[in-house]
Amino acid sequence: MHKRRAVKTDRILIRKELTEIWNDRVARSCMIIIPIFLALLIPGGYLAMLMIFHQHSSLGEGLMALLTTKNEWMNERQALFAIFSRYICPMLFLMIPLLCSCITAACSFVGDRDRQTLESLLLTPVRISRVFQVKAICCIMISAVTTVISFALMALVLSIGDILLKVPFFFRLEWLIVLVLLAPSITVLGTFFTAAGFFKSGSYLESIQTSAYLAFPLTLCCIVPFTGLLVFSAHVLLIFWGIILLADVILWRINRHSFRIQKMAL
Repeated sequence: MHKRRAVKTDRILIRKELTEIWNDRVARSCMIIIPIFLALLIPGGYLAMLMIFHQHSSLGEGLMALLTTKNEWMNERQALFAIFSRYICPMLFLMIPLLCSCITAACSFVGDRDRQTLESLLLTPVRISRVFQVKAICCIMISAVTTVISFALMALVLSIGDILLKVPFFFRLEWLIVLVLLAPSITVLGTFFTAAGFFKSGSYLESIQTSAYLAFPLTLCCIVPFTGLLVFSAHVLLIFWGIILLADVILWRINRHSFRIQKMAL
């Protein structure tokens, strides 16, 4: 009987959190705008520019060095799109779960203070640690759904580009690592990072701004391949995944010991 009551309470809390996050205008707008901009407009705009790209430019010749000898048959237009889909789009795609998880976590953890729903949360007949788990699960669920939809949009654009430009299919081992390993771990990282600093934020919007601390390294990762200093091969991505996984574990332990509902009211 006690177990059934706990399960029912969890379902009520999950439904409440999912509803409040989706009903929040800022969070809902970001969940729609971010995937459209990063997964659809930027790749689509880049592809449209390449379709009218003037060949024999010094920029194209310089970027050709990023391709392996197996792809030397590509012309400049094909090479630029292959580089974009292999090195830039994975990092661009990872911005989506990171930003979405930070926004949903800010809405869930800090939003209770702005929505003045702390009283009902304090009276919830469950352990405080369970409240944190439910909130984290809801944030991860919403971010995961947004990430899957975003990948479908980006995959559609890149596949069209592959067909039009006659280049090999974009989905390779590196993309598999990004989709299966890096995206989930970054979603957890964004959620736990925002949750760890929720009591230091003065407002919901201020908490969202903390995502910039995590988004900046990913922005740099979009530029690094053009410098020739680092190519995001499968081995490099696996190392990044290990680092992010370690950060997830550390942040989980910090949140587990420091999470207090009363801190939301401070």
